[in-house]
Amino acid sequence: MVTIVQPKLPRVEFYPNKPGEPYRPCNGTEGEYFHSMWCEECARDKVMSGQATVEDADKDPSLYCEILNRSFRSDEPLAEWTYGDDGQPKCTQFERFVEPREGEQPSQVVRDDRTVDMFGVAVR
Repeated sequence: MVTIVQPKLPRVEFYPNKPGEPYRPCNGTEGEYFHSMWCEECARDKVMSGQATVEDADKDPSLYCEILNRSFRSDEPLAEWTYGDDGQPKCTQFERFVEPREGEQPSQVVRDDRTVDMFGVAVR
């Protein structure tokens, strides 16, 4: 089996919009950059963050992010994708995936320090 790894896209600044407004990519290229900046670095989608293969996720759909899946199934804006205080799009449910160092457990998750805590859990 051959694994092809797509190069990481650079972080970009999107055209700013009103904070709190729903975010929807205006085209596929903008969507790719959003996915690269948020989904590929999030612990919620094991395939996008490189923690699992598509084959693994096809056997266990919980490895996929339901928010990302809904983005492909509906034309309605997602409540989780909004513009932040800086006018840039963000995912409010983002949980940064931290690549484990040698000898560490792979389940270490660090919350994004720019996302408001909605559940009473202290941000690290």
